[in-house]
Amino acid sequence: KSNFIAIPTDKTNFTMLITTEEYNLWVNAHLFDSATPIPCSRIQEIHSSAQAFLIDIQPHFSTDEFLFLKKSLKS
Repeated sequence: KSNFIAIPTDKTNFTMLITTEEYNLWVNAHLFDSATPIPCSRIQEIHSSAQAFLIDIQPHFSTDEFLFLKKSLKS
């Protein structure tokens, strides 16, 4: 198991290797600075709305397309 992660840089076709510990620090700092907390109840509300919308648009899709959308919504 490697302790390094390849990170793409701004330079074309160039990656930089950093340790997983350093990567975790970067990610946590980014989330602390940029993330917007969303209450679980809001996520459940959005999911319920999406399910209802999926039922409304079902006639416009083939069975396979509908099942794909339904499966995608569950993930």
